[in-house]
Formats: sequence, structure tokens, C-alpha cells
Amino acid sequence: MRCYCGLPTIFKQCCEKFINQSKIPETAEQLMRSRFTAFKLQRFQYLVDTYQTKLPLKTSDFDTSIQWLGLKVIAIDRGEKSDSQGFVEFVAFYQSVKPEHLGKFEQLHEKSYFEKIDDKWFYINGAPLVKIKLVRNEPCFCNSGKKYKKCHGV
Repeated sequence: MRCYCGLPTIFKQCCEKFINQSKIPETAEQLMRSRFTAFKLQRFQYLVDTYQTKLPLKTSDFDTSIQWLGLKVIAIDRGEKSDSQGFVEFVAFYQSVKPEHLGKFEQLHEKSYFEKIDDKWFYINGAPLVKIKLVRNEPCFCNSGKKYKKCHGV
């Protein structure tokens, strides 16, 4: 099974090792992708453990009515193994599983800021950006292998 983060890699060889915390992400992009996958799988403890904040965060703070569908990385600025900070711009596609929202797809377009503290990457915060326009002939955000127009674009 391909990984939920959008890379053409098997889940077990990609984000699962980070979410299970048998290995730590070496880059800000790996952390961002594994955090998306944790949102999708509702593995909220991983999100708590990789978020650097002054406010207390609990697993019960997360919305379980959201179904995360796909991820598109737009740009990466620093955040490599040798860096101490980095930014990842991405779009995450989702829908609410509440009956009144079924069939309506939304997107979170964000530029996220990450810091490496004691050799471990953490999500610090994110700046929301305007929604992107999806192109009919590009691959669908859900990683189905179909074009957007033949999948979620109908």
C-alpha cells in the first residue's frame, strides 16, 4: 500500500516508522508528511509529540469528524538534515464526515515552520495561505492515480 503522504513509497517504509516512533524524521519535509499521515490515521499522540507549543495539547483536542484525503507539497525552504529550521508549503485536502458536509471537499493551504531541537524536528506553527486552483488534468490529490477531472473533480 502506498503511503498516505503522497510519496510513491510503501507506508511501512515511509511514514509508519515515524508515527510508531521507531525512527525520527531527518528533515522538516519528512516530519510534515508524517504528521499529515498521522492526521489521516487519527494517530493524535504523534501530533502532540511533534508539536512544540507553550499551550498544553491533548489528543482529545483533535477533530475526529475530518477525513484527510490527500497531500500536495508545493515548496520546501531549508529543513534538511544539517539545518536547524525549515519551512514547508503544502496543501492538504479533506472533507468532514458530518452528513451536512459529505461530498464537499476543502483544502488547507499552509506554510509551516519547523525547528530542530536537540536533533529532533518539531512543528512550530503555520501561516494559512489562499486556496489553490486545481487543474483538471493533474493527478488527483487523493493519490488514486487518476486525473483530478476523472476522480474528485466530477
